[in-house]
Amino acid sequence: MDILKDKIILFLIIILLVLISAGFAAYRNGLFGQISLNEGGVIIYDIDSATKVFANGNSLNVTKTANGNLVKVPPGRIEIIVAKDNFWPWVKYVNVDAGGLSEIYPFLVPKQAKIDAVMSNDPEYDKIMSLKSAKPPYSASPIISSDATTAIWAEDGTIFAKWLAPTTPPTAFCLEKCQPVINAFHTDQPIRNLLYFKDRNDVILVAVGQFIYALELDRRPFQNFEPVYQGNEPNMFELADGSIYLLDAGLLGELKF
Repeated sequence: MDILKDKIILFLIIILLVLISAGFAAYRNGLFGQISLNEGGVIIYDIDSATKVFANGNSLNVTKTANGNLVKVPPGRIEIIVAKDNFWPWVKYVNVDAGGLSEIYPFLVPKQAKIDAVMSNDPEYDKIMSLKSAKPPYSASPIISSDATTAIWAEDGTIFAKWLAPTTPPTAFCLEKCQPVINAFHTDQPIRNLLYFKDRNDVILVAVGQFIYALELDRRPFQNFEPVYQGNEPNMFELADGSIYLLDAGLLGELKF
């Protein structure tokens, strides 16, 4: 009886392993366009049909799937460029295994910022201007992302990010090993303020020097740092409705992306 019982258990384990293997194959081949063992795939999130993707300088076909946008690439270290007319390009080096899938989360910033000016006779002018003294968040009072997974703050020219969720941190927090707090960026210039870019938890806005930049937390080469606005000494602040305003040398306006 014990031998029969052991055989039944072994048989069930084999069936389970076969089902898991088949499920993974269906995931890889069915959802992601039949990735072969001689190639790899990169899933690209948050892009539209006007976006172009290049790998090692070659234009790629993008296949839209239920779980993201897929491009097929040769295995190895791949330079991925995501580009769109009138936007700054985004670049990342990605390691892709044969038969495997990697994921990237690009962001694109328009080369010419759209600013809706707010004049002094606007009924909202005084309310918006009351926020002009906004200071960058600090460790005891960080800014939390809209999905409550990430906190950011600045101290002595260094931007820190903390992963708050109980889940495994994303790649930005796991370069050599996963850690809950990372040093995302450092500058010798004073940081006037930090905000999140759109609804992203991995891309932030930084007001420093003559610029407002969009900066990703992912420090894999290379860390994208794209200019949003150039002026004199611009500052920015966010209203309760999520709208972002900049103030620079008398110009007050809503920043549109």
